[in-house]
Amino acid sequence: MERMLNPEQLLDMAEQAKADLEKATTKDEVAAVFDHYAGSLGYKVVVRMLLGSSAASATAKWRLRLA
Repeated sequence: MERMLNPEQLLDMAEQAKADLEKATTKDEVAAVFDHYAGSLGYKVVVRMLLGSSAASATAKWRLRLA
């Protein structure tokens, strides 16, 4: 059984993912970051961050549901 993240852990993970995405400079690096975080954060959250959303904005709906 998977352990559910609390809202703070979710935001922390999303902020780390956003930082990792910003550091990625090649297609392969971006793909590796996407693959690493898509399973735990969800592909929609990671895509939102790829498109420029902040970590807080990308996870807002999910964090509200967990609160």
